[in-house]
Amino acid sequence: MGKPDLDQLRAQIDGVDRELLALVQRRLQLARAIGDRKLAAGQPVHQPEREATVMADRVEHAVQLGLDPEQAARLFAQLMAWARAAQQR
Repeated sequence: MGKPDLDQLRAQIDGVDRELLALVQRRLQLARAIGDRKLAAGQPVHQPEREATVMADRVEHAVQLGLDPEQAARLFAQLMAWARAAQQR
């Protein structure tokens, strides 16, 4: 069996992208549930200390996977901003 051709590789990326979107949707569901708990406890949506801890962990994990830490930080900054917006609905 030969190497996958361009169309096959693109189809694989399409599948991964669908999986990523499903995971983002799940992350946002969890963020909304966390927002509900924060509201009930009188806590603010934005918790910079928690975000800094999460960011450091995710960037460290990205480095362990051989990924660029700056790109990982940008990705998770966007995900956290999206989660904050979901919590403020």
